[in-house]
Amino acid sequence: MNKRVLLFIVLFLNASLVFGQDLKGVKVLINPGHGGHDPANDRHIVETDFWESEGNLSKGLYLREILLKLGATVYMSRTANEDADDLPLSDIVAMANQNNVEYMHSIHSNAAGGNYTLILYQGNDNAPTYPEAKAMSQYIGNEIFSAHRTTDLRLRGDFDFYGTGKPYLGVFRGLNMPGSLSEGSFHDYIPESWRLKNQAYLKHEAWAIAKAFLAYWRKPAFTTGIVAGIVRDPEQTSGYTVINPQDSYKPVNNIQITIKPLDASNTMAPRVCKGDSYNNGFFMFDELTPGSYKVYYEAAGYFKDSSTVTVQASKNTFADKNLVSTGLPEVVSVTSATGDSLYPGKQNIVIEFTRSMNMPSVEAAITTNPSAPLTFSWSGDKKVTVSTAGLPFNMNMTLTVAATAVESSHGLQLDGNRDGVAGDGYTYSFRTMIQDVISPVVTEVYPFDKQENVELIPYINVTFSEPLNTNTMSGKVKLLKTSTKTEVRTTQRYYKLDSGKAIIGIYPSAALQQNETYSVVVVAGLEDQFFNKVPSDIAYNFKTGNKPFSITPIDNFETGVTNWASPTANSSIGFVSSGTAVDANTYYRLIGSNRSMQISYSWDIDAASWLIRECLSGGTPQSVTFTSSNLLQAYIFGDGSNNKFRFCVADGSDFKGLEVSPWYTINWIGWRLLSWDMQREGTGTWDGNTSSNGILDGQLKFDSFQLSYAPGAQTSGSLYFEDLRFGTKQYTDAVEKEEGDEDLRPSNYSLAQNYPNPFNPSTTLSYKLPEKSFVSLKVFDLLGREVATLVNSEQGAGSYKVEFNASNIPSGIYLYMLRTDNFQETKKMVLLK
Repeated sequence: MNKRVLLFIVLFLNASLVFGQDLKGVKVLINPGHGGHDPANDRHIVETDFWESEGNLSKGLYLREILLKLGATVYMSRTANEDADDLPLSDIVAMANQNNVEYMHSIHSNAAGGNYTLILYQGNDNAPTYPEAKAMSQYIGNEIFSAHRTTDLRLRGDFDFYGTGKPYLGVFRGLNMPGSLSEGSFHDYIPESWRLKNQAYLKHEAWAIAKAFLAYWRKPAFTTGIVAGIVRDPEQTSGYTVINPQDSYKPVNNIQITIKPLDASNTMAPRVCKGDSYNNGFFMFDELTPGSYKVYYEAAGYFKDSSTVTVQASKNTFADKNLVSTGLPEVVSVTSATGDSLYPGKQNIVIEFTRSMNMPSVEAAITTNPSAPLTFSWSGDKKVTVSTAGLPFNMNMTLTVAATAVESSHGLQLDGNRDGVAGDGYTYSFRTMIQDVISPVVTEVYPFDKQENVELIPYINVTFSEPLNTNTMSGKVKLLKTSTKTEVRTTQRYYKLDSGKAIIGIYPSAALQQNETYSVVVVAGLEDQFFNKVPSDIAYNFKTGNKPFSITPIDNFETGVTNWASPTANSSIGFVSSGTAVDANTYYRLIGSNRSMQISYSWDIDAASWLIRECLSGGTPQSVTFTSSNLLQAYIFGDGSNNKFRFCVADGSDFKGLEVSPWYTINWIGWRLLSWDMQREGTGTWDGNTSSNGILDGQLKFDSFQLSYAPGAQTSGSLYFEDLRFGTKQYTDAVEKEEGDEDLRPSNYSLAQNYPNPFNPSTTLSYKLPEKSFVSLKVFDLLGREVATLVNSEQGAGSYKVEFNASNIPSGIYLYMLRTDNFQETKKMVLLK
């Protein structure tokens, strides 16, 4: 604890106190939990630079001073905050026993998941070792809950809370008297963490515990009361993830609060509380004689305000206040289509102000040149949407917000040019588009046109260039069996994307036939939002395979994402925390599903490396096992970002090993089934992962979905996941002939994973060429030394298999590289002798 904070505490403790000797003869031990500045043990919150060890000590010192003035004898387990002050728990118990105290209380703050008040005592919930400890816990809990206004109060015996059925907390073990431990609030809830850096807030908790001590010993309550509160700016957001809605608003720093008595009989001089700069806005006045008071609020950059409060003996009176900024209203942003792409009636103009605005004055102040009729809608009182439905097409225009637009509290006029002087307007220039007479265009279809070996129950996506008129969609996208022209029964879902595109998802009601060609037909007459029609039928064909497999679910996400950890933990690096999260989503979901799992990501492009590891952390899905002979699958709604995705599984007898699939590029939009054929594709490489040996050993469990940034790709977005599962093959892999028929010419270059893998001594390498090319296929060791040249000649289009015999080389991991005129790819294989 730094000297400035210690000095503040000393000054606070020396403030005038008037107490009776109500606890004379009572002996207690106060244990401020932890001690020192070891991040592993003393609970350091980096964002706020809060140390639990410091907060606990401040509370303990304030409590000691109050109890001493009540006449109690107080022992402290520590009065400083060096590492040496962090005593073994057995020493603290011995101190309490040796001094024959009547009660021991340990002071803490909590972490990991909430902001409630928790009081612990030894024993079961309903069978405490010392009944008096549970009684005191109720008193302490009630008072802290009232003082800190946490979300709820929980009283628990440590046998049940920790699930041991026996003594757990070392600070209770061996006590010869009742004791309790308070976790007043949560120091990793960032708004609360900032409050816990405020010395008045810490003293407020000390007062709460002192009230409980008086109640426990059935002594008269304090004859004075407390006024406390938080000052916030209702027009600014805190930027934190909040539990209490009030914490959404930004606290005001460096406040000055003055309190004056209103009762003629109260001769107290005005008292002043000056707030700190720790983003909490908290103030407190203690030892106030009951009666009426006036509270005055001041802060630089805000209008002064006041309120009247009534103080009651031994009660907390809260005088929270929202101060209004003296800042002039400005236009902080205008959002519309960029360049020449504003389409009247399709893209509206959104104007956001820095201040809460008087809505009628804003609407009256907005005009266009050339003049056009306007309508408005508001999101809150700082953001207005201007409908462009009445604007002319193909026109250079300006939109003006006149200076007569005023903020709502004091009528301050707009500062349009942001020069600090009120009274000037704001002008925005734009151009409207030529009227849309273009029909909607299919920009992507999946399965791809002429794709083969499509799964028997595919999720089909047809992506359009623009949103559609949903009133014309019925019967306008069909799935036909090509040979008979008969329509396949399907269920369909429409998605309107933020990018301005739209997708129709099509799901067959039953499995398609094997080795059969099907057509996805967009029927003439399908309209966009401006009634432009698709002029003629458009058909896309695909062919199913003959490789059925049975499905075993791992997690279908129907119960939400409670079994999944935060994506910002578990080895994740190179991301922006504020834009990275996991949640359930009810819009982007498969047909027949109620929800999907959404992973939102935001990449720090200046980082050295990037990984988001979204781990399955519990529940029934974590107990599902499978083997490398299965297909690991999930449906993913891609965002076309060109970032990377892969699967990760746990293997080994204890499931401590981690192996990953190759990376897959997210270059599609809409739902797609991704499948990791572990036997054929093998494993990928996870740099820095020491638990990987490149071999999928024995039984496997799902570990995580993993994302990575690809330089130049989209830096933020969201992916949606459905039906994580594994498939069991109900077929035997066929051997391809060396040269493919011209009609079956591959459409892309590809290099398959060797099979089998691991191998001894021989394995087969397969690749495909869509065109005639010079081909080099070589094997290297991990040092880059060439081991074998398997192909070094010109070859025609087709599918090829080459056997590699490794009888003369030692066991190890080897790389094989396929290089052509227009393609290069490298994979690894494991020789295990």
